[in-house]
Amino acid sequence: MSRRKLVVREVKGFYLRLTLPKKREAVRREIFSALGLLKNYAANGGAPRLDDILEELAKGEGILSGTFEKCLKLLRAGHIDEIGACFANKTGAENTEEFTSLLSMWDSIDPSKLVSVIEAQRNAMREEMTTNMIRKTERMSDLLYIPTIASVLIVFVNFIYIGYYLQQKEMLTQIFF
Repeated sequence: MSRRKLVVREVKGFYLRLTLPKKREAVRREIFSALGLLKNYAANGGAPRLDDILEELAKGEGILSGTFEKCLKLLRAGHIDEIGACFANKTGAENTEEFTSLLSMWDSIDPSKLVSVIEAQRNAMREEMTTNMIRKTERMSDLLYIPTIASVLIVFVNFIYIGYYLQQKEMLTQIFF
């Protein structure tokens, strides 16, 4: 491979490492809001058909609107089993299996149990997002704490050096003078 191709590959890899976590977080947030919409539909009486729900989700302005359109096309073509694989391939985010399994079983789930299933998924996602936020905050506080510890260590080393140096200086003056 030429050097130029290697450089382009490295730049693409660096760009993907920077943007993938942000994209995954945006996908998680959009799935979380979609679950809220599904919960509202289920709580307000009769749950609409999956076809109508995917159509409503596809009208949105988010990252997943194109993915919901693709899932809607698969549903209308009768390939309900492929919705999960399509969703996982398009989003690239983990933990989408529960959401896609809910979508593919939407019409067969008892409407009285639907709200509790959706609420359980939302709670799990909320806990995961809270945990990620806490980890990010802790990492940031650790990074801010490191310079403080380093400066304190430098001051201690300075005190030890000065104390040792002054002690040696006194010994040398007593020996030679």
